[in-house]
Amino acid sequence: MLDKTIETFLAVAECGSMNKAAARLYLSPTAVMNEINKLETRLGFSLFVRTNRGLTLTEAGDSLCRDAKRLADEARMAILRAGRLASPEQFHIRVGSSHLRSCVPFLEAWDAVKDCCTETKITVVPFSDDSLEEIFHSLGKDFDIVGSICDITNWKQHFQFVRLWDSKFAVSVSRQHRLAERERLTLRDLEGERILFIQEGTSVIIDRIRRELLRSCPGIQIVDYPPHYDLGLFNRCAEEGILALSVDLWGSVHPSLRLIPVDWSYTIPYGIMYPLWPSSQLLRFLDSVRAALMGAVYAQKNPLAHCGGGENGI
Repeated sequence: MLDKTIETFLAVAECGSMNKAAARLYLSPTAVMNEINKLETRLGFSLFVRTNRGLTLTEAGDSLCRDAKRLADEARMAILRAGRLASPEQFHIRVGSSHLRSCVPFLEAWDAVKDCCTETKITVVPFSDDSLEEIFHSLGKDFDIVGSICDITNWKQHFQFVRLWDSKFAVSVSRQHRLAERERLTLRDLEGERILFIQEGTSVIIDRIRRELLRSCPGIQIVDYPPHYDLGLFNRCAEEGILALSVDLWGSVHPSLRLIPVDWSYTIPYGIMYPLWPSSQLLRFLDSVRAALMGAVYAQKNPLAHCGGGENGI
């Protein structure tokens, strides 16, 4: 319900970059720049300080940003209230989806249990993997739930999590790598390789894998990456011929990579991230989904239910 130009302004303010905002809005950077220039001309003052390192809000821009966010939240709530009055029996769930945190596994699960939640309507909302902070900020605001692997050590500060099944760890390799044709890897195969890991201290489970590799493969080189998975990690894996610790959900995350299982038993929980303060309707929905997915009928039909534990998104 907000003016399109104001929505563009908020995206640029949150991303700190015209290019990132353009990607989020599915617009060209030029279109975003034109919208911001048009808004500043209309207002008669500058909203951003432009530097080589990106954009920062001016004092006036910061004030407008805070008030615009409040109005945006009120507009969303107004639409939600009106929708509930128009269709009181229907509950609308917005599912966030990105390249690495795709809604597909959840929707495949949902397809098997939707008969138990006939009053629920699902809408998919795209988002970027660039920043965990942005994901946490958007959860409960732009979308209600996100399907994701989850083992962040401080996750309880940002969201709640309901575990659905476990995803197995594997290794992503370039299709030109010497190991690319292997159907399965042993720890000995990893000896002497460089392998990308997200930053130590981010995940208890991943830190455990790191310690075992360093103990079992003295010649392996762990290469640290910033503390969450994004496409940059997989691009680096493809471009440098370096391995990357991955999970079985990401078999098609990059066309130049192959995902190969490893002879270990490490898994990480996959489930639904949801806000710290969910509505009673959302909690009922999550309880229904979890109960249905734990049923024997679903377990027999859906191989994802057998992916193989932990409990703590990366």
